[in-house]
Amino acid sequence: MIKILTLFITLQSAIAFGALSYEIELQMGDTSCDGHCLKEIKILKSNLSTKQIRKAYQDATNILGFDFINVVAVDYEDSTIKRNMLKKLKDHGITVNIEDLEYVGPTDDPGINPEEYLELYVQIIKLGNPDFQYKLTNPSWENTIDIGGYGLFSL
Repeated sequence: MIKILTLFITLQSAIAFGALSYEIELQMGDTSCDGHCLKEIKILKSNLSTKQIRKAYQDATNILGFDFINVVAVDYEDSTIKRNMLKKLKDHGITVNIEDLEYVGPTDDPGINPEEYLELYVQIIKLGNPDFQYKLTNPSWENTIDIGGYGLFSL
């Protein structure tokens, strides 16, 4: 029953969003919850499937010469991006709007916040597949049911 309901909701979403027929959850942070367990979730409404996005990302990684999600913000309290990576992104037509660039020295690596990280990620996808169209939204809690169980989990 749940699979049928999920399929129905997915089909309704495909009709409602037209060209953006895929709805994909993007997670940033400690997604496995094996450390600080802090994460942010965004919904990516896209014309590409998850598989197509992964391929576009890999294609862009090959073009850029570095793997963004495996080299930027990978360690605890490491929220910087290397200047040489920013240059490579700009050289490939990716718009880099990093607020911290205004405040750090000319040779220092700037900090990057979740919104900036996410914007770079989707532009990297577009580099790998120029036909990529998307809209980013916050998760909708209207389809979420809180069933309690707070005491089941502890640190």
